[in-house]
Amino acid sequence: NTVIQTLADDDKRGRVMSFFSMSFMGMTPFGALLAGYAADKWLGGGVDGSARVLWICAAISVASALYFALRLPALRRIVRPIYQQKGIIAADVKP
Repeated sequence: NTVIQTLADDDKRGRVMSFFSMSFMGMTPFGALLAGYAADKWLGGGVDGSARVLWICAAISVASALYFALRLPALRRIVRPIYQQKGIIAADVKP
């Protein structure tokens, strides 16, 4: 959220944040609907199907977090010059 807001131009920040909010908060009901359908139709239904869906979602979340953690140094290298150009961090700050 912080990176998106600081990298967006001042005149486009509202638009960028509306897309950000729509993608995270607006898609949650569709994800819940898909998880419920998967639990009912593909994973046995009931409590067992729901538990399996939660385990699958947890595995996807952990895998996504690990991927992000591995990509974070590259993201920092991309973002640092932009932050320096905008004056958010000083040019002499060490990475």
